[in-house]
Amino acid sequence: RDRDIIQLGIGSLPSACVAAMADAGFKDLGVHTEMMNFGLIKMIESGQVTNAYKSLDRGRSVWSFAFPVDVKWYYETIHRNQSMAVYDIDYTNNMQVLTRIDNMIAIDNCVAVDLLGQQCSGFYEKRPISSTGGFFQFHIFCAQSRGGRGVASMTSRSRHGTSRIVPFLPEG
Repeated sequence: RDRDIIQLGIGSLPSACVAAMADAGFKDLGVHTEMMNFGLIKMIESGQVTNAYKSLDRGRSVWSFAFPVDVKWYYETIHRNQSMAVYDIDYTNNMQVLTRIDNMIAIDNCVAVDLLGQQCSGFYEKRPISSTGGFFQFHIFCAQSRGGRGVASMTSRSRHGTSRIVPFLPEG
């Protein structure tokens, strides 16, 4: 929605979500995220992200790290840019900080979900897939803050063709 504060996880689905948000023409968005997505920087440059309605860090996009596609462009974009603020992960993912941010939407990948609604995001069948990152912090926060929403995204099948929707999550 217009004026929402965005947090994106790593992966193709969160990236697709930010591309869809850019195309949808949302206005006055804010950013408070663990990882600065390339698409979020593009939305900042387009003027869709103003951070004007953030209840915390008003006027600034907040994040901990980024994987710049074009390093020169990235540094030219953020260097001495007063509307961007890089903080330690102890701030960006801190529950006491996060519960003070209204209308935040967290969009993160998960690996699988079972018929009981349990999700896994870091391990599957006793093997690591990736780090959970801020998945749990941001989704728990969304349940505790005013207007917050958490979205767990995944494709229905893995790249190997196996279903990600399973009767029960495997042990581990």
